[in-house]
Amino acid sequence: MCNQNEKYLIGPGQLAFLNLKEPYKYYPHKKDPWEILWIYFGGKDAAWYYQLITEKNRMLFDLPENSKISGLFADIYHLYEQKDPFIDIKTSCLITNILTELYIESMKGIKGKKTPDFEYPDPIRAVIDFIEQNYFRRITLTELSAITFLSPYYLLRLFKKYTGFTPIEYLNKYRIDFSKKLLIEPELTIEQISLNLGFNTHSYFSKIFKKSTGITPEQFRKNYMR
Repeated sequence: MCNQNEKYLIGPGQLAFLNLKEPYKYYPHKKDPWEILWIYFGGKDAAWYYQLITEKNRMLFDLPENSKISGLFADIYHLYEQKDPFIDIKTSCLITNILTELYIESMKGIKGKKTPDFEYPDPIRAVIDFIEQNYFRRITLTELSAITFLSPYYLLRLFKKYTGFTPIEYLNKYRIDFSKKLLIEPELTIEQISLNLGFNTHSYFSKIFKKSTGITPEQFRKNYMR
């Protein structure tokens, strides 16, 4: 693969994250041809994700054997093969998951050099696990600082350094991503969804949802229930 300035040799198990507003050429090696899985996507957040993930001048990723990314690609292809009726929203969710995994991978190295033994510090992992197990109820920064034995201010800085979000931003993002899966099903009302996800009121849920997606939960459900 090459652009105007550089050439890159991509091998098995690697992923290239490209800004398709720039010209690229890619072709198989004559002595070692291969197949690729690829996804082209855009949207209002695409440029932001690209800048966030490649800010350390990294666009090639060596995916570990246990990486979730390959499976997420396969899930997207299966949706198109099965002609899933909710293909747009499900694909959007899967692409968001891919970008989240890529962002985590981008934190594993500096100047393109991978650090194989990278992992979140124990306090960060403890907060992530706690949020994902207790997202359905009210969580405060004071509570999170207590389980990590760190001051709220220091925890806030450390968590954002490693994840790109404050703990409360991460909590709301986790809730919103979960809510999208619930909104495409008709069983629960939007008010029930907001309460089940730990939002105090329907109006607050709508405010956070619109801030994240640009539309209200009602509009989201209407768009994907047609």
